[in-house]
Amino acid sequence: PSDKSTLFKEMEINQYYMDIQKQRYNGRLTFQTSVETVLPDIYCPPFMIQPLLENALVHGVSKSLAKSQVCLRTCRDDDDYVIRIEDDGNTLTEERCRLVNQVLRAETPATAICGEQNGFALHNVAERLRLFYNGHASLRLLKDGEWTVSEIRIEGEEWRERCVQDSDRG
Repeated sequence: PSDKSTLFKEMEINQYYMDIQKQRYNGRLTFQTSVETVLPDIYCPPFMIQPLLENALVHGVSKSLAKSQVCLRTCRDDDDYVIRIEDDGNTLTEERCRLVNQVLRAETPATAICGEQNGFALHNVAERLRLFYNGHASLRLLKDGEWTVSEIRIEGEEWRERCVQDSDRG
């Protein structure tokens, strides 16, 4: 119902979501969060993180019979605010990663990734980030060794303007 949420609220909601998913995966899933304590809470689009966690589950964890991990991290990289959702399901190919990133950068139409692994959730999140942060935020996929990573990057000046003030927490 709201056009904005806060990152810390989103992380709290997604902790509940992942607690349910851990039960669903019956001991095959661990979930870890790591929030850099010096980062302030910021306004963000609602349900910005949940589709990325769901992608990690559907395209990573569910494709493996082994125990799997999903991690949600926030940190600073230079001046940017970075949110990473990582899974060790290791199912993302380099070609798929390249194609999805072309769609996320609006270099290729979203229809290019239609099919069994349709990618529309990623495209939707990328567009909402672009609109909410006035073009100063992005989403990309990458491989980091065994990990598939969905990375949201919000540019420094933009996230500073979106900081939640103590008086807003009411």
